[in-house]
Amino acid sequence: EDRKKSGLFLVLSVVENMSIVNLSEYIGKNGFVSHVQMAKDCMDQIKKLNIKTPTMDQIINNLSGGNQQKV
Repeated sequence: EDRKKSGLFLVLSVVENMSIVNLSEYIGKNGFVSHVQMAKDCMDQIKKLNIKTPTMDQIINNLSGGNQQKV
């Protein structure tokens, strides 16, 4: 439970949780975040890790414990 609290933002989505660590990689020269690239990378990871989620916009707290760990 403590790892979950310190390792995830439970009120944020799957894509936000997966991207926040590497957020600087998604900031373009213009200073804007590339949501398209962020979504593409997230979908790749969802498939690779076999995360069961209806969408990448699903709130982390709504996923099963096992899928939360994968994120």
